[in-house]
Amino acid sequence: MKIAGKVAVVTGGAQGIGKEICKALLVRGANVCILDINKHEGQNQTKVFQNMFSQKQVLFVPCDVSKRDQFEAAFQRTHAQFGHIDIVCNNAGIFSKHDMADNVFEKVIDINMKGVILGTKLGLQYMGTSGSKGHGGVIVNVASVAGLVPAPDHPVYAGTKHAVVGFTRSLAIRALTKDSVRVNCICPSFTDTDMVRSGGLDDPKLQENAAIQFIAKYGLLSPELIATGVIELIEDDSKNGAVMRVTKQKGIDYKKYHEPKL
Repeated sequence: MKIAGKVAVVTGGAQGIGKEICKALLVRGANVCILDINKHEGQNQTKVFQNMFSQKQVLFVPCDVSKRDQFEAAFQRTHAQFGHIDIVCNNAGIFSKHDMADNVFEKVIDINMKGVILGTKLGLQYMGTSGSKGHGGVIVNVASVAGLVPAPDHPVYAGTKHAVVGFTRSLAIRALTKDSVRVNCICPSFTDTDMVRSGGLDDPKLQENAAIQFIAKYGLLSPELIATGVIELIEDDSKNGAVMRVTKQKGIDYKKYHEPKL
């Protein structure tokens, strides 16, 4: 897919990886709707992008991806503003050190898993050729290396990311054949964002210790590298159901699967 002139919806687009994905799309000539739960950050980043590019090229819509009505309204507004939607990047996610706690685990599931499923459903609704609005497109779901290997300290987070990988791979063939929409996912390792540096902890001292431990053991990726991977998944028309890994050790590569005969 050539990105110039296309319309993209990016969830969690005001900060971290999402911000760099938006910037990479804008640089290549896309119109971008930034969705983010943080209204202040979203408005500020939109102004930055509008000054860098064009005011008409960037739209911000406050949105909690766990709220169906907000998500649907955001897609409706994007379509009304730009006339079509071609790219959806389900990037919004949360992380908590205490993800098994009663007041935490449902929120992690709602945003990391249900938010991705709903964003994908809306993407198919607006881009799919089986409906009245779409002419095909691309969906990129942001998972994590925690969706490929066990993460004993963060079982709910890892479970949601495993779900995103499985959901993406399972949906890809059907989405392409029925709706001309490619669906891929990207699994970054630890990336230099506020969420990772905090380690999902509330105590500043614990945040610092967690960050030091993570960085020492795994290193930190730049958000720009993750955005580069997302752009590759969008532009390469041969990629469908692909699971891209991004790690400090190997850079960008793809998970290879050897499907058993059932």
